[in-house]
Amino acid sequence: TGGECNERCGNPGSHERFDPAATGLSLLAFLGAGYTHLEGKHKETVRRGVYFLYQILEETPNGGSFLYQSERGMYNHGIAAFAMCEAYQLTQDRDLLKPAQQAVDFIVHAQSYQGGWGYLPKKPGDLTISGWQMMALKSAQAAGLEIPDATILAIDIFLDTQQAEESSFFGN
Repeated sequence: TGGECNERCGNPGSHERFDPAATGLSLLAFLGAGYTHLEGKHKETVRRGVYFLYQILEETPNGGSFLYQSERGMYNHGIAAFAMCEAYQLTQDRDLLKPAQQAVDFIVHAQSYQGGWGYLPKKPGDLTISGWQMMALKSAQAAGLEIPDATILAIDIFLDTQQAEESSFFGN
């Protein structure tokens, strides 16, 4: 009766706003092990995860968004987009082509003028958030989805700004 933490934590947080990222991470584990929504002993579990992402993808004028009511929405978007692109890449399921491309289009739109991605579209970049977008783009590239060359070139510029002088250390 002590809530979700059974009175063992001071701030249990809220999971409702991070369902896209949690689902995406779970899907990435299954997909990485070779299970898809089309085959394998976990196909029903993977199908339900992919279908959930498909259902919550919000169509916008700039592509499909997984921001899902979060002030740190680009984490949600990058992780969910990565999972959607991986599912498409592994299966070439035509039903996933449109949502995967829409998720990529939103990543392209959300890139800041400095080349990275922040918590929200067009905001200054953060390495961890940018990393998830880059993983999604890499998976999209492997799947044959469309990514403008300018998006990739801007990533290089962003990464150069995050590297410590005369060092291989990156951080912001």
